[in-house]
Amino acid sequence: MHSSRYLFFACLGFAAGMLVQSIVAVSDAALFFGFVASAACTLRALWQKRFLVFAFALIAVFAGAAKYADAERAWLEQRGVFLALAAKKETALRATVVSRERLANATRYTLERIMPEKAGQTLLPGMRLQLLDTSAEIFSPGDRITVRNARFDTTDEFAQMLRRDKVAGSVAFPKEVIALGNACGAQQKKTPCARYMFNGMLIRTKEAFEQSLRGALPEPHSALAQGLLLGTRTGLPVGVKESFRYLGLSHIVAVSGYNITIVVLAVSAFLGFFMVSRRVSFWIASVFLVLFALLTGGSASVVRAACMGFLVILAQHASRMYSARIAIALAGAFMLF
Repeated sequence: MHSSRYLFFACLGFAAGMLVQSIVAVSDAALFFGFVASAACTLRALWQKRFLVFAFALIAVFAGAAKYADAERAWLEQRGVFLALAAKKETALRATVVSRERLANATRYTLERIMPEKAGQTLLPGMRLQLLDTSAEIFSPGDRITVRNARFDTTDEFAQMLRRDKVAGSVAFPKEVIALGNACGAQQKKTPCARYMFNGMLIRTKEAFEQSLRGALPEPHSALAQGLLLGTRTGLPVGVKESFRYLGLSHIVAVSGYNITIVVLAVSAFLGFFMVSRRVSFWIASVFLVLFALLTGGSASVVRAACMGFLVILAQHASRMYSARIAIALAGAFMLF
């Protein structure tokens, strides 16, 4: 049996373990016992050279279940803290901006290092909140702000949308947002300044590219170009969106495998024109894939397409055959992880 089949069934087992854990919610003790038992079965299968596929799939099932349980526990803990803040009607929060996204009539920020204004320590290091703000002032990653008199959104339906991004909750339309300076200005310890700088660079690059499109094309053509290239739909007029939806063409303004193909082919053609070596072209194209996925927001379709696109150029670089079945299983397992 080819070794690629072990990887294929292990990826399927990992996804199946996450699915079972999301439905049944197996206890930690049972997961630990199952993982140890599956590891023992795997060792025995390796020794006897029998049932290896089943053993690898089994240990992947328990690994997936354990991963889901750990992520679920962390999110529920952070969600509980957010609901406690909402119950206390906390009027002022201090936080650090991680990222921002321009919407049609507001700006959406992701915040971390959350603490009440009167407290002296961070509530949870990994806790994140989403902020919707309509003020004219724009904040960048790394900026420390105070949010006052915001509305806490505690609805469970909206929480399920935030859960994917590990965001505990949403605060919206504050009466006042005060800038406190940059969190990296004083070189504080344990401040992820490099990540803030990288996020800021990506945001500025995306906004500069969008500005260039608006300067080169009239509306709504520039908004359509932004949707085709970056998946940005906020600039499209309502009538255009409805027309796309009525005709069943909404997918063309969503970043997916087609956009990734354009990026890979454009980079490959550019490097081929200058006769860059195959090895160097592979690494440059890989970096462009990662940066493009981050630049467009890292949605599920983009990550899936980027993973499969990377596997295509990896197969070409290694002179190996490309299997779409194994590639999509590996991409799915990576995204779930």
